[in-house]
Amino acid sequence: MDRSAEPASGAARPELNGLSIAEIAEVLAGAGFAVGSIAPNHARLIRMTYHELAAGRALLPEQLERMAIATGVSLDLARAAASRWLEFDVGGALTGFGGLTLLPTGHRFVVDNSLLYLWCALDAFLVVQAIRCPIRIETRCPSTGTFIQSGG
Repeated sequence: MDRSAEPASGAARPELNGLSIAEIAEVLAGAGFAVGSIAPNHARLIRMTYHELAAGRALLPEQLERMAIATGVSLDLARAAASRWLEFDVGGALTGFGGLTLLPTGHRFVVDNSLLYLWCALDAFLVVQAIRCPIRIETRCPSTGTFIQSGG
């Protein structure tokens, strides 16, 4: 058995079988796989953006600016983040943020019976922590092609 992936500290590996997506995200956060603490106003802007996208709505640039102003996040900082964390359509509307997108990918993300998509299947663990809603992930194993579904 290859033990190279086991924790170096000798800590017990958590059992993930049977856990919900939210519970797995909590385990990952506890293991250090989480974004460090952020300012409360930034957290509000992140939650607002995820909730708008989770409702299946693209956000126009002026909506993003209003949200940034309403949460007290500087427009310069919001624009700088856009180059790394945001996805826009040709008309300039926000269609993706932090792994959640309205544009079809190989990873489906279902929330409130709305079909959305993920940049990567692992992005679901970040998104579910922000929106705090029941979700379902549907993807295919890249090695076997087997359909994988998790959540409810």
